[in-house]
Amino acid sequence: MAAIDIPRLYEHAGVACDWFGGEVMRVVLRPHSDSDLQLAGRYFGGASETMEAARAQEGIPVAQTDQDNAEIAEQMSNSLTTGTLLQMVSEQRELWPLWIDGVAPSLETMQSGAYRYTKTLYVVHREAPDDAVRDFTAFLISDEAAAITEALGAQVLR
Repeated sequence: MAAIDIPRLYEHAGVACDWFGGEVMRVVLRPHSDSDLQLAGRYFGGASETMEAARAQEGIPVAQTDQDNAEIAEQMSNSLTTGTLLQMVSEQRELWPLWIDGVAPSLETMQSGAYRYTKTLYVVHREAPDDAVRDFTAFLISDEAAAITEALGAQVLR
């Protein structure tokens, strides 16, 4: 697969484009404060500007939550949005991750460094958490949780 210019994809929001066989491409955006937008801007030069241009178009949806984002993208034909492989797999979404520079996103390509577009999720709690919180966070870094997470295409960092 040829290299994809991610920022250019957002320039085609609402117009026919080659990526969808001449069909109209529809984008779903996230609020300015969303970490996906910040990551896209960091990973792909010009993405922040083209996403802002798409935001200025009438009728472009802005999803407030990850679940709203996925639901809207699933309901629109030829949709493009930000998100994680972990969410797509764990929620069994009818969405397909974008190969970038011919590399499919997967646990293996992420670990090898071939797929560099990763997102780190943190679990944070107060200094003296309740027993239930302590037990849950202990589970999250357990071997059992790591196996579940890896089956979903992500990695637990301990």
